Amino acid sequence: MTLADTRKKLVKLAFQQEDDDLISNDLRVRDVKEVYQLIKDSNIIRSKNIIENKTSVKFDFYTLAELENSLDFVHKRVSSIKENIEVEKLHKSGEVFNWTKVKKVFEKRKVFKTFPNFKWMEFKRLVKNPPTEIDGVKFDRFVVRKFVIGIMQMIGNNMDLWIMNTGSEGSGKSCFSSQQVLFFYTFLKRVGLIDYEYNVKKLVRGSLEDLMSYLGDLPSDSFFNISILDEAEDLDRLNYRDDVNKRFKSDMRRNRKNLNIVILNTPQIGEIDTSVTLARINFIFACHMDYYNETGLLNKGIAKMVIIPRTSKTYSKYHQKELFRIDIKNTLSKQFEKKTDYYKDIPDNIIVHKPRFYEKWGFNPDEYDKYIKKENKEKKFADGIKMTKDQMYILYRYAPKLKNWYDKLEKKNIEVDSKPYNTLRIFLKKIGNMFNKNPELLAEMENRWRYK
Repeated sequence: MTLADTRKKLVKLAFQQEDDDLISNDLRVRDVKEVYQLIKDSNIIRSKNIIENKTSVKFDFYTLAELENSLDFVHKRVSSIKENIEVEKLHKSGEVFNWTKVKKVFEKRKVFKTFPNFKWMEFKRLVKNPPTEIDGVKFDRFVVRKFVIGIMQMIGNNMDLWIMNTGSEGSGKSCFSSQQVLFFYTFLKRVGLIDYEYNVKKLVRGSLEDLMSYLGDLPSDSFFNISILDEAEDLDRLNYRDDVNKRFKSDMRRNRKNLNIVILNTPQIGEIDTSVTLARINFIFACHMDYYNETGLLNKGIAKMVIIPRTSKTYSKYHQKELFRIDIKNTLSKQFEKKTDYYKDIPDNIIVHKPRFYEKWGFNPDEYDKYIKKENKEKKFADGIKMTKDQMYILYRYAPKLKNWYDKLEKKNIEVDSKPYNTLRIFLKKIGNMFNKNPELLAEMENRWRYK
């Protein structure tokens, strides 16, 4: 008996039918049998018979509730079966990794020499069976698989990894980003690539300046550092002339080989500078909320996932087909053209998946809230001492020469350190250059203050 004959026989036995073409070749007998058994053992058939008046029982609210629970259970189980089959199909199409070749690439790129604590066998095990639950936080399988591939590319291709979470206030993007951090930290820790402490102060940044300072102060041999920029409004495209904004975009290109993971949270994707979104972001998650009619409360934990692939295409589970990188970027570029379109939802044609996440934080939410409030307060004070053009003009026009300040301090026998003196000198020189090299601005300010 051939393998095909055996397969047909199993199908017949499973369903006690004589149809040779019962199921398609892309399905497994055991999966079809399980689906059949699920429907058979659930209340779906019973409810169907009640509705069709095949029983003496009336269709009431209790029966409706039973049907809802049965449909929900069957849906979840069938979705899981379908997802497992999709994974196998993806594997058959080339997603199964040739570990001998992977190891050769890692050796060629000196991965084992650069990271002597790297646990190769544990890495293989986790790639094959990545965790879908950590410390009570559950992770979507499809998202996890994509994150794992991203980690492999970081290690083998010297890439950093960027994620953007968008959504209105209260949509759960901060909670979701903490879950993402928990996954990456746990995976990298288990395979021996990181050993730093897991805490909010290490992982969360309150401002763009803080993020740049943190990354800039890291030793050259420090890799796989994870950072959340919780409010990324500093990267607003309207701030493209800002010095911090410019330096950040320059640094993010140079620091690619530090293999950092950067997570940006922002209310609207369209507000962020496109040179960041289209050139650096790998994953986008748009968080949403639904309304519960029964309670009047909000249902959080709904997201739309977009991948901007490094290669020419990526597989969309949502559309069950491959999406091309050029089409994804063109769609986003078009939406970014008009400010009125910034606030529109993620276009349906580029959605890769719609994962669910639960309101379970990846770290202590109270500690996070306390830290972020402190950071925001400090940022507010820092923003409050920025100088206006008028204040700079007053210093430029009316402040005594710095040498006079220095001489007066010396006469009072006050020792003046050269470092603060030079810092102040450079600062005043920048103000002077701004007016000396911009005669129109100087004329504007002199005309304004002439009548004050």
